[in-house]
Amino acid sequence: MQKTVIIIGGGVAGLSSGIYGQLNGYSTEILEMHSLPGGQCTAWDRKGYTFDYCIHWLVGSSFGPFHDIWKETGALDEQTKIWNPDTYVTMRMTNGEEFIIYADIDRWEQYLVDLAPEDGKPIAKMCNHMRKMSTMQLFEKPSFQRNVLDYARFMVKSGPAIRLFMKYGKMSLADYFKKLDFQSKLLKERLNGIAVGMEDFSAIAFLFTLVWFSQRNAGYPLGGSMPFTMRMAERYRSLGGVFSGRSRVEKIITDGNRAVGVRLADGTLKYADYVIGACDLHALMYDMLDGKYITPKIEKAFAE
Repeated sequence: MQKTVIIIGGGVAGLSSGIYGQLNGYSTEILEMHSLPGGQCTAWDRKGYTFDYCIHWLVGSSFGPFHDIWKETGALDEQTKIWNPDTYVTMRMTNGEEFIIYADIDRWEQYLVDLAPEDGKPIAKMCNHMRKMSTMQLFEKPSFQRNVLDYARFMVKSGPAIRLFMKYGKMSLADYFKKLDFQSKLLKERLNGIAVGMEDFSAIAFLFTLVWFSQRNAGYPLGGSMPFTMRMAERYRSLGGVFSGRSRVEKIITDGNRAVGVRLADGTLKYADYVIGACDLHALMYDMLDGKYITPKIEKAFAE
């Protein structure tokens, strides 16, 4: 007999769980409290405009392991058109002038040099860091399938990026800009404007982002978040999965220390061999499981 799985939450994580469950021979049902799939990956239309709540750019829009996952789950298909913008962001400064971060690293480097020619060296250093980040290889196999050779190849190919990770991985974006020691007051103001409100944003994350844009692998799927998740939902249903909207899970039923089912807000009981929580972690741990399985690590994460 097929093993059964209940999945709490119909967002991208829940839909992915359902799709891969169906692909691997399980009988799954997604329980979603909203009427529509998608969770936080959603959008809505007002007076001819689409307000996209989630996707501004998508890592893996063109190639690589992430792209393979988007294709396998149906999030992207052959009809999906990807828009690759020329700019990552355009900032309007307080004096009314614009500061542009171009998607192309070479173009952005030239733009910065034109803006602050006296900072040619630190500008070149920053942009070269971005180019080195492009050597980072993403594993195509899950960790349990990797062997020593896989890790050896990763270390050789990703060497320059790994060294940057070791040096700047725990450095904030503001500290990174400070370390580069720009001399131009104008350029320092512009770059610090990026860092404002991003105190916890890693320098490495910033470098990585510009690499993805430069590779044209962080585009925007036209139509946005709602069609993105609807394609996933259609893929899930085509594999035989059951999506149940307006099904709010109130409690997870346990037998000993094992989850065996759920109780819905309307009192309905559903049982399965496995229960996957693809929903809000606080609600899962504190409400659905009555706070019985909170580890010190989880408690610290929510407290801090």
